Amino acid sequence: HNAAFDGTVLTCAAERGAPALPNPILCSMVLAGWLDPREGDLSLDGLCGRAGIVIAGRHQALADAEATLL
Repeated sequence: HNAAFDGTVLTCAAERGAPALPNPILCSMVLAGWLDPREGDLSLDGLCGRAGIVIAGRHQALADAEATLL
């Protein structure tokens, strides 16, 4: 979620010698905005809150990834 941030981190890491990821990036935040352009809160907390999903361990990579999956 908010893949622009993660994409920047991965690009910087690749510039420092980490393996580059050739896959395209699909951002769940952008997708949520496309699906409901009238919704103002596209944050992971907002989306999960409206869907009744509790994020245990918020801002930890695995917990956020699992919440995005749901």
